[in-house]
Amino acid sequence: MFPMSYRGFRDLVRVGAMALGWALGAGVGEGRVQAAAILWQMGTFDASSAEFRSWIHPTSGERQIDYTLAEPAPVVRVADPMATATWRAYQPGSANGGTGFRAHPAVLEFVLPEAPRHMLRLRVGLLSYSARLPVLQLEVNGRRGWYHQQPRLAYSAGDQAVFFQPHYATGLITCDLRADLFQAGTNRFVITAVDVPGEREDVRPSGFPLPGNSGLVYDALALEELDPTEERAVPKAESRVTPTPFFRDREGRLMNEVEVVIRSPFPMGRTEVDLSWEGTPAGTVLETPHAFGEQRVTVDLPAWEGRGSGRLRARGGFGAMEDDLSLRAARRWQVWVVPHEHLDVGYTDDPAKIAELHSRVLDDAAALTLQHPGFAFTVDGAWVLEEYLAGRTPESRRRVLEALKEKRLFIPAVHGSLFTGSASLEGLVRTLYPSRALSREHGFPFDVAVVTDVPSYSWSFASVLASAGIRHFVAASDAYRGPFLLRNRLHEIGPHRWEGPDGGRVTMWYSRHYHQFSSLFGLPPRMALGRESLPRFLQAYDHDAYPANDVLVYGSQVENVAVQPEQAAFAGAWNAVHLYPRLRYGGFAEALAAITAQQPSPRVVRGDGGPYWEDGLA
Repeated sequence: MFPMSYRGFRDLVRVGAMALGWALGAGVGEGRVQAAAILWQMGTFDASSAEFRSWIHPTSGERQIDYTLAEPAPVVRVADPMATATWRAYQPGSANGGTGFRAHPAVLEFVLPEAPRHMLRLRVGLLSYSARLPVLQLEVNGRRGWYHQQPRLAYSAGDQAVFFQPHYATGLITCDLRADLFQAGTNRFVITAVDVPGEREDVRPSGFPLPGNSGLVYDALALEELDPTEERAVPKAESRVTPTPFFRDREGRLMNEVEVVIRSPFPMGRTEVDLSWEGTPAGTVLETPHAFGEQRVTVDLPAWEGRGSGRLRARGGFGAMEDDLSLRAARRWQVWVVPHEHLDVGYTDDPAKIAELHSRVLDDAAALTLQHPGFAFTVDGAWVLEEYLAGRTPESRRRVLEALKEKRLFIPAVHGSLFTGSASLEGLVRTLYPSRALSREHGFPFDVAVVTDVPSYSWSFASVLASAGIRHFVAASDAYRGPFLLRNRLHEIGPHRWEGPDGGRVTMWYSRHYHQFSSLFGLPPRMALGRESLPRFLQAYDHDAYPANDVLVYGSQVENVAVQPEQAAFAGAWNAVHLYPRLRYGGFAEALAAITAQQPSPRVVRGDGGPYWEDGLA
């Protein structure tokens, strides 16, 4: 044993890490040993926030944190053995009305025995599943910078109660920090989640397990000292240019919103940005008082096809930079929203009350389709119509049946969501009888079967549906009970032909979850939520194996609730601002017909979907 300085210990760690990386054949990159010396770390980079202090106690179910209280910023000292367990898993955004519409700064204090000589890097792993994505504001000993999230859709199920969200994503923010920002002794990080724009928003999206609609959910944090011999340790400015899925009209010309991010470890001050794209100049000027970090701006460029090229020039406090650009054009999406709510008899109340509630849903939805042409609504089973016809006046029945004939309301070809894995073959057949009889009597379509919530898709069900002449099967599950979704990503292939044991086929669309619209936009729906959540949802379909530019958003509401009226007018308000993604209401058959027309040779899938909720029979 011999005494060793902090710097000597750091170098030993770095040499050991590099030697281990060499022995394993690793280098710098994902899943490989990094040469950076870790000064401290809180949590594990495992796509889970379980190590940190949760809002609700995981075993008792009691609320541990009241985010509405205007308390001093919590201070966590990294050297404290309980630091990880004390750091809050969720940090609300500044515009989050559910947590008081205020900033929620959090303080990290740590000691450096010596002032660093080289660049440090703070890595912040995040679970990016709030509808809104706040900026991470970092203050280092009083000097401030901003960093923007770049989430990627994820299937890791790190936070099991919520990974069914259609925009569930993870992200990593790396903050490259100059050595002169630090000092020997105690250092202080202040982290704040800042919403931009900052207007108050009180809507809480469906399925979000935390207060409000905006915040940072932490996976892990680590502070590292970079190897000074590596290129990435040299402080320099960088740029990132990304076409977004948003298009608008400007004087009759289709324009694509392109996001430009300038990143610098130095103060940027006044920054001039010039973007020359396909011969068209565009530019802007940014002003920031920040000492480091990122500036972000969107620039409208004339829409292009395929790949385009251009050049970015920027000049500011960091100096000057020039980058050649080659960017793939963003898709021009049409998003078919199928307004719908799940029928779950007994889940929230007894059958008589559920029947009355869903009868009111039919009345209200039929009225909304007349008030807002283009709006349509799908109920979750023929049981709803049976109960409605047995208990409503002749005039009410006439209005609803007229809406069904005119395809403003839709009734699926099943009696209700069923446990296909425990039903007999005869039971699967008989679930189609009531809707077929109603269809014949009243003249509405018998072409789509749905199973909502319960991931239970017995292989023989494909043959039963095909033999009955049903063209489409649409399913949306509580995915945490259906691991095939995570492993196979069935929803990402879009419409496919599910082939039963006898060779019968039905066109199937599988959704990651139901009530997707209210998870993405909230209810009542809000533009700001959709702007930040919809791009993550679209990542699932933005690949070469999915050629269509149309996608389907399954459901607008959770089970057994009254119809939320503001949803009926939202598509019009959204489309007045965005040419793409364009929102369009419809039924499942209409949406799938539009999608399959752009995907004429769908994949054939054979096999059993598995029974994952059959314990519910008990």
